[in-house]
This record gives sequence, structure tokens and C-alpha cells, in this order.
Amino acid sequence: MRRDANLDEEVLDASFVGGMRYGYIGGVNWTYPMVTLDIYKSGLELRSTFPFLRFLVPVWRARYDEISTVHWLGRPTPDSSAVIGLTIVRGVRLATTDGSYVIFWCHQRNQVLDALARHGLKIEAERKRFIFLNPDL
Repeated sequence: MRRDANLDEEVLDASFVGGMRYGYIGGVNWTYPMVTLDIYKSGLELRSTFPFLRFLVPVWRARYDEISTVHWLGRPTPDSSAVIGLTIVRGVRLATTDGSYVIFWCHQRNQVLDALARHGLKIEAERKRFIFLNPDL
């Protein structure tokens, strides 16, 4: 699966490293640090952090006017680079007007949300509960 959008700007505003969940029922997870979220003036892009893995990790792009909702996932804790266990349990869920969605798992969730809000995206006040088999709920 691949979602593309034409991002006119090449000027990078912010960049974060994390993981990604993409796809429907069950989806596919790419763990930290396999995915980079790049935030541009006109939109955002999730892509492989490592060039040698680009054939495995899809590119997901969206312009800001295509994003319908932004939810935060996980506990309301401060950002931290400390890893507890093997998973990151904080993230950002982005849904587009065409029904596509992606989850960006990261240590800097609050910084990501702040960067998205600076670009005019409304962050939903209530956190979204992640349901493994049906994350659309």
C-alpha cells in the first residue's frame, strides 16, 4: 500500500525518528527507528530511515488539507528517550479525508503534535485507544 501526495515544498521544518503502522485489519508495523517523519511547509512524509530498507517500508505522504483528524495514542506522559521494554507505546494517528490512516510510533509524541499544530492541524483533545485488530474504532 502506498499513499502519495504532491508536496510542493522541499524545505524541511522538522524531522522525527520512530516507527509506523500502516494498513487495514491487522496492518503492518515497522518498529523504531525504521521510519522517519518529515514535516514540510505543505505536508508531511513518512519514509524509511535507512536507504537499504526503502523497498520494504512504504512512503506515506499527505498535504495538510488532506488530513481530517490527528489523535494521540498512549499514556499522557512527557516525552522521553527512555525505552521501556521493546515497544514504543506512544504515537500519533493521522487520518485523511479519503479514509487512509497511519500511526507514527515515537518517543517525541508531544513534540510531533506541537509541530503538526504549528501547521494548522487540529489535535483531538481525547486520546485514541489503539485496538490491535481494528484500529479504525
